[in-house]
Amino acid sequence: VLERMNRRYSVEAYCETIARIADSMPDCGIGADVICGFPGESETDFQATFDRLVELPVTYLHPFTYSVRPGSAAEAFGDQVPAEVKKRRAQSLKRLTRDKNRAFRERHVGRTVDVLLEAEAKGDAGRATGLTDNYLRVDVPGRPGNRVERVRITDLSDDGLVGERLAA
Repeated sequence: VLERMNRRYSVEAYCETIARIADSMPDCGIGADVICGFPGESETDFQATFDRLVELPVTYLHPFTYSVRPGSAAEAFGDQVPAEVKKRRAQSLKRLTRDKNRAFRERHVGRTVDVLLEAEAKGDAGRATGLTDNYLRVDVPGRPGNRVERVRITDLSDDGLVGERLAA
């Protein structure tokens, strides 16, 4: 599939690069865009991609379905993948990213991290929200200060972490 997409790298090279990054920076947040349903992608092809992603130390995926672009080389390819198959595959990838991201966030509970507290948490004027250096969203009590603060991670939220500010 990568070859048909005119990508200049192999699956092996991609996996080796991700592994090297994760080995040298274990807490690095690694994301990947994943197209599913490219013309000619068989169920076996998709399953091989899915299985590889399960094994890779990526922390989130951005899955999306292939759509025909007028004038592109792929427009002329046969073997278009039916919309319902593309949707099912994308849903599988979304479940995988939810699980992988949760596991990544769970590793941070109990740790002390630096967080750039830059805004009020959505729907809660009594909480500040910000990002860690590895792009994890953290909410803490109090108002944002538009500065980096030390925070102890105490729990998970639906899509991020919950913490408490530490005394400066």
